[in-house]
Amino acid sequence: DGSGRLEVEYQVGSRGASRKELVTGIPAVLLPAILKVVASDEDPVARKNLKPDAMALVSPRMFWAIVRHGGVGPGKPFHDALTTLAPDINWEEIEKRDRQKPERYADYVSH
Repeated sequence: DGSGRLEVEYQVGSRGASRKELVTGIPAVLLPAILKVVASDEDPVARKNLKPDAMALVSPRMFWAIVRHGGVGPGKPFHDALTTLAPDINWEEIEKRDRQKPERYADYVSH
């Protein structure tokens, strides 16, 4: 319809139920620049939001743009789409799992 909106349908849960959303699209040409700005942000929360599960909640518009323009689907995971769209970013570093010490071990010093 020329509005730049995108209707997406996806599975919810394990019973086969689906949900539809209407999101405003982001042009493919802008994705690398947006990803680079967020990835270079000093705030670790901003970088955490580049992980698929967080991005889907924080910015569904960005999430679906990556799915669409990165070709996410059977045989192409989200990580590969990010690497294709913005190859200059160190995605392995961003996707590392954050390991936090339990509070009860905060004072522990290894020898």
